[in-house]
Amino acid sequence: MLSELVFYYNKYLQDRAEEIVDIVLIDRGLSDKNLELLATLLSKLMNLKGLVLVNNSLNTNGISIISSHLGLLTDLKTLNISYNNIRRAGLEILLENLKPLKSLTYLNLASNDITDNELPLLQHITSTAFPTTLSHFDLRDNPMTFTAFSLLLNHSLENPALKVLLLYNENLTQDHLNQLKALAKGLVIDE
Repeated sequence: MLSELVFYYNKYLQDRAEEIVDIVLIDRGLSDKNLELLATLLSKLMNLKGLVLVNNSLNTNGISIISSHLGLLTDLKTLNISYNNIRRAGLEILLENLKPLKSLTYLNLASNDITDNELPLLQHITSTAFPTTLSHFDLRDNPMTFTAFSLLLNHSLENPALKVLLLYNENLTQDHLNQLKALAKGLVIDE
C-alpha cells in the first residue's frame, strides 16, 4: 500500500510536494520497510502540517525510523501516533526528534504502553523548556496511575501554552477525575 503511495508521489506529485499538508494512515500495520518508505516520503514534504499514524503497531524501531525525519517537518502542527506500542525507549527517541518542531500544537500518544516510569519524559514535554507550542496533549488509555497524572498535571500548569491535557484511563475513578479537574486551574482535563 505504501509503495503505491510513494510511486504515486514520484510520478504525479513530486512537483507539487508543497501542496501536500496531511498524511493519514490508520490501521495499516506498517512494516519497517513501509516505514522506511514513509520516512523517505516525509523528507520531501517540508510543508506537512499533520501526520496521523494511528494503530499501526509502531514500536521503538518504527518510531526510530519515522523520527529520523520528523525534525525536518518544521511546519508540523499535528502528530497523532495513538494506538501503537510506544514504550520508554520509543518515547525518548520521539522526544529528541520533536525538539525542532516549534510549531507542534497537538500531540496524541493515547493508547500506547506509556506508564508511570515515563513521567519525567512526559513532564519534559509539557514544560516550558520543551521548544514547541504544544497546546493539546492526549495521553488517554495509557496504563498510568492517578498519582502520576496528578504530578504531570501540577507540572503542566507552569506551561501557559498548554490548554488541553487528556488523561482518562480505566485506572481513574470519577473521584480521581474530579480531583484532577479541581487542580487544573483552567487547563481542560478530559472534556
